[in-house]
Amino acid sequence: MHLKKCDLVVEKEVELQTVHQGYIEPHSGTAIWDEDDRVKVWTSTQGSFSNRDSVSKVLNLDVSRVKVTPMEIGGGFGGKIPVYLEPIAAVLSKKSRRPVQLVMSRTDVFDASGPAPGGKVIVKIGVDKNGKMLAGYADIRLEAGGYPEAFIEAAAKCVFSCYDIPSMDIEAYDVLVNKPSSAPYRAPGSPQVAFATETVVDEICKKLDMDLIDFRLLNVAEKGTRTALGPKYRKIGLKEVLEAAKKSDHWNSKLEKKSVNGKVRGRGIASGYWFNIGEKSAVNLSLNMDGTVILTEGSTDIGGSRASIAMQAAEVLGINAESVRPSVVDTDSIGHTDVTGGSRTTYATGYAAYKAAHMLVDEITSKAAKIWDIPEGDIIYKDGILSGGEFQENNDNNIGLKNRNEFENNLINHCIDNKIPIIGVCRGMQILNNFFGGKLEKIDNHVGKYHEINNLSDFPISKKVNSYHEFKLSRDELPENFEIIATDLDGEIESILDKKNNLLGIMWHPERNDPFDTNDLKLFNEFFNL
Repeated sequence: MHLKKCDLVVEKEVELQTVHQGYIEPHSGTAIWDEDDRVKVWTSTQGSFSNRDSVSKVLNLDVSRVKVTPMEIGGGFGGKIPVYLEPIAAVLSKKSRRPVQLVMSRTDVFDASGPAPGGKVIVKIGVDKNGKMLAGYADIRLEAGGYPEAFIEAAAKCVFSCYDIPSMDIEAYDVLVNKPSSAPYRAPGSPQVAFATETVVDEICKKLDMDLIDFRLLNVAEKGTRTALGPKYRKIGLKEVLEAAKKSDHWNSKLEKKSVNGKVRGRGIASGYWFNIGEKSAVNLSLNMDGTVILTEGSTDIGGSRASIAMQAAEVLGINAESVRPSVVDTDSIGHTDVTGGSRTTYATGYAAYKAAHMLVDEITSKAAKIWDIPEGDIIYKDGILSGGEFQENNDNNIGLKNRNEFENNLINHCIDNKIPIIGVCRGMQILNNFFGGKLEKIDNHVGKYHEINNLSDFPISKKVNSYHEFKLSRDELPENFEIIATDLDGEIESILDKKNNLLGIMWHPERNDPFDTNDLKLFNEFFNL
């Protein structure tokens, strides 16, 4: 330690009270020990797999015999990682041969479930005459409750992590007291030590008459700063945050020096640190026929993580976030996923979604190459659109899912306004066949070039038809006013016309093997006067 060489040393001791997480929903758990000798649990939890592991250990069961279904959570903040009621409910279910539900009262919650630890923290920091930090000392003593674990390791990591201090000495103690066992609460251990450190920093700024932000920028930790644990930081953003705060209106607006209604307005600033705990996450993606994606994950959602993870998958797939439908599933339906906590979920589960989305693109690309019978390397996937082979040259013309959906909506509205029946969605012409009572017989399919058909000779877009389906009645029972022609434009739309080429109905089918581009869009807009 180099405190003796410092021009100024400031030491403070802060005393911290025990603080409960204060979630609105109390702890609850429902369990059934079923006829297959398996335990099924429904509970509000921040980690269905950690819950499953704890229940299996308490009941001395293999994890494969415990299934946990996480419910929507009414607040957790770290306090719903531990298990309290679920094993008891399971044992009572086995005894009674009935499902059992247990719910804590608010008094039970405060008496039995873990709060954030209180305690005492001493911080001593020495600086030179210019305000540069030279040395720091911390003595951290946090209350663990009746059993060890007051998160002193995390507290020791965080106490000086915002600053570049050449010499540091940190001592941390887990103190057992007659209180409920401590549980995580929003970066457990970090707020306690940050309060002590930032109090000392403000005192130094006051004694040196230095601006609070300027002092912090002078001593800020950044890329390459060595931490108290030894490793150096990679890129971190504290310096940029402080610089942005210094330029903000919040920092530069004037404060009234005189009291108003007996109140004086002040302004303060503090820095805090928390690390990412990483760990394991699992995400599955399934592509629907309508282009939407089902995302299943194991991370329970305690603050909107479903949306953030869906957005990461959507970005890779090049589609709207609304087209990704996320859901949190039970422990039998997804791979092992660690708790939602420690600032890990958006990063770790998001990365799983990112990798899964890339794998889905690879799978789509592979299947497209087989369908089009071209090398996989010739396939281009961009913004939810596949193109390849002869279509690569016109890739910029692809209108994409958004414009395609806008076009189809316009076409649907046109059909509704003009009372043109929309037959439906099918593979090939199955629904069209059903529409005519199963009397249609396919005689030609997707020839890949324009084929002259007498009653289509004046069809305004017939010269652009690159493939078609022609059907006829298996018996000579064609209604007098019908001539059944189904044209297939780039695998997109089929239509039914009468003998005078009046449009009688349209139909979609999902086998869109060719890109639907701006040229097709223009043709349809002209033909249907959209």
